[in-house]
Amino acid sequence: MNIQSLLLKEAKSDWRLYTTGILCMFLGVQARLTTPIFIRLIIDEVLIAKSPDNLLLYCLSIILIAVFAGFFNYGNRYFNDKAAETTTFRLRNQIFEKLQNQSMGYLNKQETGQLLTKSTSDIDIIRSYLAREFRIGLNSFYYYISIGIIIYFTQPRFLVIFLLILPVLFGISFVYGVKTRPLIRESRRYSGVLSNHIQESIESIDVVRSFSRETHEIERFERSNDNYLKLVLKSQIIRGLTLPVAVLIVSLSSVLILYFGGSQIITDPNSKITIGQLIQFNLYLLELTTPTRLLGAFIEGYTRVNVSGERVFGIIYSEIEIKERNNAISLEKLDGKITLSGVSFGYESEQKILDNISFTVNAGEIIGFLGTSGSGKTSLINLIPRFFDPTEGNVYIDDIELRDYNLEFLRKNIGIVSQETFLFSRTIRENICFGKIDASDEEIIAASQTAQAHNFIMEFPDGYDTIVGEKGITLSGGQQQRISIARSLLINPKILILDDSTSSVDATTENEIQIALDQLLKNRTTLIVTQKVSSLRKAQQIIILENGKIIESGDHITLMQLKGIYSKIYSTQEDPKLKEELNIILEGDK
Repeated sequence: MNIQSLLLKEAKSDWRLYTTGILCMFLGVQARLTTPIFIRLIIDEVLIAKSPDNLLLYCLSIILIAVFAGFFNYGNRYFNDKAAETTTFRLRNQIFEKLQNQSMGYLNKQETGQLLTKSTSDIDIIRSYLAREFRIGLNSFYYYISIGIIIYFTQPRFLVIFLLILPVLFGISFVYGVKTRPLIRESRRYSGVLSNHIQESIESIDVVRSFSRETHEIERFERSNDNYLKLVLKSQIIRGLTLPVAVLIVSLSSVLILYFGGSQIITDPNSKITIGQLIQFNLYLLELTTPTRLLGAFIEGYTRVNVSGERVFGIIYSEIEIKERNNAISLEKLDGKITLSGVSFGYESEQKILDNISFTVNAGEIIGFLGTSGSGKTSLINLIPRFFDPTEGNVYIDDIELRDYNLEFLRKNIGIVSQETFLFSRTIRENICFGKIDASDEEIIAASQTAQAHNFIMEFPDGYDTIVGEKGITLSGGQQQRISIARSLLINPKILILDDSTSSVDATTENEIQIALDQLLKNRTTLIVTQKVSSLRKAQQIIILENGKIIESGDHITLMQLKGIYSKIYSTQEDPKLKEELNIILEGDK
């Protein structure tokens, strides 16, 4: 991956801004390098010749040059900063869009903290490079070339000295880049590690506190932070040594030039070197510290942007695993028939979560999936909206293979109420109409009433305009779940997936929701994933999963007659005597 060519490709749209900024930079440098010429003229033509005629003109010229230099330097910064911000604006949009469209499998393999670092600080490093380091890199080379040309035309014999010093300065900058590259790469990785530590500690603070592991987590963070600090300090030490060495070389060269040049002027009355030229050359020699410093900063920025660019473009150019086929279709409506034929699936190719699953759900039917944790229930229903593709077999809706559907059309016709409820830090109204932003108040209220959420919403002072905290933290689990149900009901999907959707509500509320859903589920294909047989009372078909395989299937009566696992689960959960015995045990534990 050639990061510089990718950056050039991204910056191409803003080439006018970059070109204007670079032109201003060149003019600013040229103005600054013109000043020593007028200083030479003042020394040779005014002070040595004792002719004050042009003194005022030369002094005013130096002032005017400073004004022009300031003007062009401002233009350089303004246009380059504007161009860099515009380019990174697009990069931020691209990386966010790619993450929105990436597969669940890809996202599940990534650390959230690393993704946050790549999307923020790594993007900022690219912005800094485009706005500053790339600019000063060009600036440094232009400095060297311009000084060399001026020296050649004013006193060619000094050019040999200049050309001898130049490789040494380049070598110092090159060594700096080689030494710091691995340190910068590792420091960017540790920056992501720190972000991940912080993100995890916030999300799991209740777990940390319940196990009294605050000290352990603090020490763990401090170790990572200490490693990050050591890497940064090593890089700074190398950088700190580079500039003084360069300045020392330039200063020694300047002293030698003054000594030998001055000696020649004193001992040789016919010397072709004037005092003004000697001073001018030394001023240019001292100016070499500026491009050398800039070159060091450029090499550091070049190294940093290559590391960060690999991380950013690694996301932007990552292959999307869930793709639409050419000419993907969108129908006027779905009937809702679902068929799985020989479906196997695994997050890793060598490990199957689902093994040879086949069944059909007719349009408008209710199918239930029952099984212990890890049996593959959630993985199975995640195949329906194409969050994942099966590794073997096919999934059909209305006898059309899922890969032939337009993804947006497919998912707009599938409502999902997950066991892990997520609410945005927005108003209740915005959360409910997330899938249908143009919904009317009447529609929102109707969906909320069906989900048994309207009453508790109206108890808040701001009603539907109440802002819920991050992830809905200001609401109880049951309230979050009912808002999530209302959100799915509002889009009126032809296929409804309830993944343990009543797991966070009490028995009374669950019963109210079930009663409210009875009418809604008519003529709608519904998939219910649960560990409660009470949630499957209306199911025409019930599938029992174990270790990714179907071990029992049928309606309630058929499964009870089998006297298998379903029958045992039903008896345990529904038999009043067993429930009473279980309650006695639980009371005793208290």
